[in-house]
Amino acid sequence: GHSPVGGGRLGGVKRARTAGLIAGLAIAALLTLVRWLDPQPLQEARAASLDLYQQFHPRPRAEAPVAVVAIDEAALRAMGQWPWPRLRMAELTSRLFDLGAAAVAFDVLFSEADRLSPARLAEDAGVTDPGLLAALPDGDAAFAAAMAGKPVALAFAAVPGGTAKPEVKAGFAVAGEDIAGNLERFSSAAVPVPRLAAVAAGVGHISLSRDQVGGRVREVPLLMTDGTALYPSLLIEALRLALAASTYVVKSDPAQPGASQAIRIGDLGIPVNERAEFPFPAAPDQPSDLIPVMSLLSPEGPSAAEAARIAGAIVLVGVTATGLHDIRATPLGEAVPGVAIQAQILTQILNGQFLYRPAWLDGVEVLAVAVLSVLLVLVSCYAAPA
Repeated sequence: GHSPVGGGRLGGVKRARTAGLIAGLAIAALLTLVRWLDPQPLQEARAASLDLYQQFHPRPRAEAPVAVVAIDEAALRAMGQWPWPRLRMAELTSRLFDLGAAAVAFDVLFSEADRLSPARLAEDAGVTDPGLLAALPDGDAAFAAAMAGKPVALAFAAVPGGTAKPEVKAGFAVAGEDIAGNLERFSSAAVPVPRLAAVAAGVGHISLSRDQVGGRVREVPLLMTDGTALYPSLLIEALRLALAASTYVVKSDPAQPGASQAIRIGDLGIPVNERAEFPFPAAPDQPSDLIPVMSLLSPEGPSAAEAARIAGAIVLVGVTATGLHDIRATPLGEAVPGVAIQAQILTQILNGQFLYRPAWLDGVEVLAVAVLSVLLVLVSCYAAPA
């Protein structure tokens, strides 16, 4: 028989092994719970690691018929502070279409009447002669005339405390279950003035971020909702106009009720996450790619190279001057104008460069943490020599 000493040793080993097993399973359960709850520090660590991967291997630059017209510091010095008179925006619009732009999107807000319109300035100066006032040009009327019948998209921005809602210019067809419950929601917006909104072929939102960890733009919502209607982003409105499409087809995820999976515009499919956000792997910023707005507004006009980049392209007009507060951080750690990020995303879409993370992957990760943790505990407890 076994000696009492040997039996005691074996009993001690069993007790230690059982205690180790219980402690290990408790740690495995804790790790699984942490991944399932996904607290902010874990999200930040995951975002930082993804940023690091991108910095080691940024998305390669690609060519696409997309151009950015930049309202930069030089333009503000030459033309005065922003906002500019709408007569100038009318002139810019006409020049872009004269150069053969496929579509034009203004990544700026026109939510108030033109205070620099000659007729308005004369009125403010005390001119009451109706004949004289009628003879002076009206900036909003001139801008509306330049846009009329052209593929132009204007921007709106979600703002709290109001009641205004933008007009939806496109049709929506949802294949599968309703997705509005998962989308970023807004209650009111700064919308284009009625005279401009009436003639714009498209209207889209300019939200670039939603709860972005560390303030860096990693996903861009392509759709928003007010709880009932769907609203597209400005960049996909520009794409829709360039493709001469009238409707967005939104596909929901059959594996996760109410989650978005893809948006189709004409023959072009765009995979999105469950919140209809487009993951944004950044390419290095190239400020030299921007076309200064003064090249278009100066009497001599753009260079041959600039004109060639506008012909047949989706043209985004936006502010890049630092003082106008539309500078965003990318995963590469660069400070980039918002309009340049929109152009990068359009380039990705047109080149089929998609990052797709299925909605069910979070559940798989939680399960993987649970299974691997338990396996590690069992191996540690029972594969070790007694």
